Amino acid sequence: MRISLLSAIALAANFVSRSSALEDISESAYGISAIDTVNSERLRPLLHDIVTTSDFFRYYRLDLFGRPCLFWDDEGMCGNRACAVDTIEDEEGLPEIWRPEYLGSLSTGSAVDSEADFLDDAFGDAEMSCVKDEEALNSKPKDYCVPEDETSDGPGVYVSLVDNPERYTGYIGKHANMVWNEIYKQNCFADDDNNADIGSAISDTCVEKRVFYKVISGLHASVSIHLSQEYLDIDTGEWGPNVELYKKKVGDYPDRLSNLYFNYALVSKAVAKLRHYLEDFTFCTDAQGYDTETRRKILKIAIEADKSVPDLIDTTGLFKGNPQLKEEFRQKFVNVSRIIDCTGCDKCRLWGKLQVTGYATALKILFELPDDGLGEAIQLRRMEMVALINTFDRLSKSVATINSFRAMIANPDGLPDASEEPSISEEESKYPPKKHNKSYTADYGSEWQNAVEAIKFILRSYLDFPQNMWRIFIYHANKWWESFNGRAIVLERRRYEQYLAAQASAAAEPQPFAEELPVQNWHADEL
Repeated sequence: MRISLLSAIALAANFVSRSSALEDISESAYGISAIDTVNSERLRPLLHDIVTTSDFFRYYRLDLFGRPCLFWDDEGMCGNRACAVDTIEDEEGLPEIWRPEYLGSLSTGSAVDSEADFLDDAFGDAEMSCVKDEEALNSKPKDYCVPEDETSDGPGVYVSLVDNPERYTGYIGKHANMVWNEIYKQNCFADDDNNADIGSAISDTCVEKRVFYKVISGLHASVSIHLSQEYLDIDTGEWGPNVELYKKKVGDYPDRLSNLYFNYALVSKAVAKLRHYLEDFTFCTDAQGYDTETRRKILKIAIEADKSVPDLIDTTGLFKGNPQLKEEFRQKFVNVSRIIDCTGCDKCRLWGKLQVTGYATALKILFELPDDGLGEAIQLRRMEMVALINTFDRLSKSVATINSFRAMIANPDGLPDASEEPSISEEESKYPPKKHNKSYTADYGSEWQNAVEAIKFILRSYLDFPQNMWRIFIYHANKWWESFNGRAIVLERRRYEQYLAAQASAAAEPQPFAEELPVQNWHADEL
């Protein structure tokens, strides 16, 4: 078969791009060391501060009890007290920014007041429309999980994440294994060999499928680390670290540890990408500057993640020329969020749903959100933002706990306090992070490369400036014109009705699965 010169060049370029992505997916020792350093010195204090002191990220609303299991009939309910979740039944127990009557009074003064009627429908009620993206109404169904119903009269419950920490609950055995095994089966794509073992065959698959496996494996490793660190000693009745459980589940498996670090880099990349869009979000404005303070904290995390966390994979090269694989990837991750509803432990289901939503939001940002901040926007809901930041905090906690467990194993007689969290102060935040120990030659090469990249960026900015200005002008002129003649309201109502219909159809009909295949017996005895 004849192939033209241009076709051959295109094929070669695509191969080189995907080969580069394959190489980047491997976590180097330097990348892991860099994540350890930046997490302990910079990001861990910031993340711990925002999820424990900011009312916006301390609470979560979800349908914890109403969604049925679509995969089997056995409920497998956990009877332990540790499995229970303390929900907030009275609105008086909620911060003001979460109370419907308070939020409703704020909605009239938002930056998108001209479209308030439709926004109240698009983002739940006016009472729940606390995160608003001015361009989100142009979105299409691009969710990577089943979204939570955020309306105030929906089936959801309010939960304080601080009062319901993720820890060991005793939910183990056959039913917990069924949940994890079903999750790992989602890694079987349509063109896979159904007789291959997931764990052994993963290295031979394409980079997109390897990313899927790494995300699931890294999630599993992170959960296992949290349970090992917050383990109940039956003899003493105290919570504390369990070194043997950590080694059994994660510590003795380098691949599981590396997948966790991969997830850290992946989620941090998504959070960093948000720095271009934070000005479009409103976090419950009030006279005390709550909106400004919340945005400042997230922006600080996003900037730090962008400049300090190493890239372990180039996501721009994924799914190129293969939209079918991208849609299959998305649907399978949606199925993962449905499987979590089968968990018999309420607290496990809470943190499982939150973290799966966090990963789904990260994938949504990386694969659907434009890099330059100019293209078609996506709908980012309140609970997705809460889940994303809390998932990043969970990964940050996992990385810090790994290093604590390593210190315990190396010095069994002098165990450090793994539960101690770092604090942050304004004075401390002024100082730059410490540099990694590298040779002068490596430092010189790194700085030279940074200088070259900076020059390229400046030159490229000059070349792109006229085009970007023209695109911005056309974009805002079109938006103003459609708002002026009323066409935008009609179009957005129609789009959102289509969006609701698509979501209702997806929720009513679970996606078909590939044939059952042998599943790797991975530490699947708790969620």
